[in-house]
Amino acid sequence: MAYTTTRNLLADSQDFERWSVLGSGAAAPVVNNDFGQAPDGTNTADKIDFGDTSASSGNYSIAYVSASNLVIGTSYRASFYAKAATVSDVGSKIHAYFESTIEEFTLSADWQRFEFSQTATATSKNFVIGARGIKSLQPAFSALVWGAQLEPGTTATDYVRTVDTVGKDYGWYEPTEGTVFVDVTESNNKIGRVLNVFGGSSRIVDLSRNYGNWEYFKSSDSSTTTIGSYAEPSLISVAIKLDDYNSAANGSVGTPDTSTGQIPSADLLRIGDRFDGARTLNGHIKRLTYWPVRQADTTLQVITE
Repeated sequence: MAYTTTRNLLADSQDFERWSVLGSGAAAPVVNNDFGQAPDGTNTADKIDFGDTSASSGNYSIAYVSASNLVIGTSYRASFYAKAATVSDVGSKIHAYFESTIEEFTLSADWQRFEFSQTATATSKNFVIGARGIKSLQPAFSALVWGAQLEPGTTATDYVRTVDTVGKDYGWYEPTEGTVFVDVTESNNKIGRVLNVFGGSSRIVDLSRNYGNWEYFKSSDSSTTTIGSYAEPSLISVAIKLDDYNSAANGSVGTPDTSTGQIPSADLLRIGDRFDGARTLNGHIKRLTYWPVRQADTTLQVITE
């Protein structure tokens, strides 16, 4: 079992087509979504075509996303992965910043994780990746970019993807909200509980296999709903928050339960067994990831696809 303590304060951390783009004296960047293979082996790296900034130091071609919930005077570590899109792009300079100092990095043919630290001067800043003429006068170039992250401290930790949720400053565990994701193979072809969340001694929500389907249990009305077909392996997730919880399996998302008084405090997560220990998972679990925030339903869909 493992969990991540990373707090990524950026939304849409690898979906650059959802970032804002801007150009002055140069064309605004053009983002080609899921263009190539990312460092994790998935086809989720975006190709970004940056404009020509060679004519003037005032020219720029940038993509940016808001970083919120910053603490003034706190140091944050920024990081992102990038490589030259083609041989002719090798040696191009890519720039990044969220404060006034513009950091410069040189693209190579291989993936590199570029990192830098800056101190927040406001509670909300734009995290920028692009080409700035004030740092380098250069022609248009293209880069493969993936995995942007901003986190408290001076060390870049393991990358955690975000979709539409901006992180907040919390500990690794939050009793009032959270999201769990697992990659599971349940091999007995029958019934097995995989994810169960409890508050006190009461079962709040669970996600289980029932022969060919994944089923989602809600404590507010003790109902069980089929939310997706079983596949091998299956990607599943449970998300909880006060008066708002849901589950997802293989890209299918259940109907959120927003009944009043639900999930006052979750204090137990049972993995691979039913709430009463009667139906144990006969299979394997890997890639367990925990976020101390209730990820949005759109995020649940994306991470389980």
